[in-house]
Amino acid sequence: MKTRLQRLAARIDALSLRERGLLLFAVLAGLTALWDQLLMVPLQTQQEGLRGRLSAVRGKAQEAETAAHELVARYATDPNRSQRERVGALEADIAGLDGRLRAMTVDLIGPREMARVLEKALLSQTGLRLRRVENLAPERIRPGEPDGASRRSDDLPALYRHGIVIEFDGGYLETLRYLQALEHMSWLLFWDGLEYAVEEFPRARVTLRLHTLSLGEGWIGV
Repeated sequence: MKTRLQRLAARIDALSLRERGLLLFAVLAGLTALWDQLLMVPLQTQQEGLRGRLSAVRGKAQEAETAAHELVARYATDPNRSQRERVGALEADIAGLDGRLRAMTVDLIGPREMARVLEKALLSQTGLRLRRVENLAPERIRPGEPDGASRRSDDLPALYRHGIVIEFDGGYLETLRYLQALEHMSWLLFWDGLEYAVEEFPRARVTLRLHTLSLGEGWIGV
């Protein structure tokens, strides 16, 4: 194997500067296409499905909350038993939707664990060097809110997006093994983007952006 690599290196050294540039461009183009086909496309499909289910649950919770407020306003001056029972049923529906949201996020990695888990997985891979880990400010997710609904939506179970950026150096195969290790974790997380910049072939600087979702606004533990 070592002899083959030496022969390959000698053949590359024999190429002109222009030929080396064309070879590097072709290799990177092939790696990028393979990367997208084997890793990124399946992950994006999985994540879009989960986002859709979470948005649907939030939409139903918004409808139930709106109906409950309308009933309370309509019968505030003339309450009666049947309407109170209906309001109580709607409030029970909202509580049930809150439970469904919690169940759907149980498999997602917790914001406080994400940085530690990503760093530990990277340090367990040979050939990779960590540059930085940066947490992003949490963002509250408010899907499909009509005008004037922001106050009522504060009563609903809130979803928060917690983002993180991790940057490291390494070769293509080492980076691929690291990403596959993240993909096969028992926890779920969302992939937002990946930058792969070759600085000194075959090593590159890799910037990975990910996020998770939770029902709390707490910061990621970096």
